[in-house]
Amino acid sequence: MSLDTAAAVGAIVGSLVAGVLVGLIPLIIGLKKGKKGLAFGGFAACIVGSLIAGLLLNIPMCVLFTILIFVLDKKTDAAVTTEQVEATQPSDDEQQAV
Repeated sequence: MSLDTAAAVGAIVGSLVAGVLVGLIPLIIGLKKGKKGLAFGGFAACIVGSLIAGLLLNIPMCVLFTILIFVLDKKTDAAVTTEQVEATQPSDDEQQAV
C-alpha cells in the first residue's frame, strides 16, 4: 500500500470515527426523549457531514439536531398539556345542564 493510499484510508476511517462519536450525542438524547426519527437522522447527518467537511460540518449538525430534539419535545409537551386542559374542562352543554 502506498503512502497516498494509506493517508486516504486513514482520513476516511478518521472521519467515520469522528462522525460516529459526535453523532452519538443526538442519537442518545433523541432516543431518551422518544424522538427516534430525529435521533437516527442526526446520527446519520453527523457521519455524512464528517465525511464531507470533517468537524466543520459534523459539529453544527450535532448542535442542530440536538436543538431540534429539545425544541420539538417542548412543543409536544405544550400540545399535550393544552389537550389535557381542554379535556378536563366541561363543555358548554354540561355547564348549561348545571
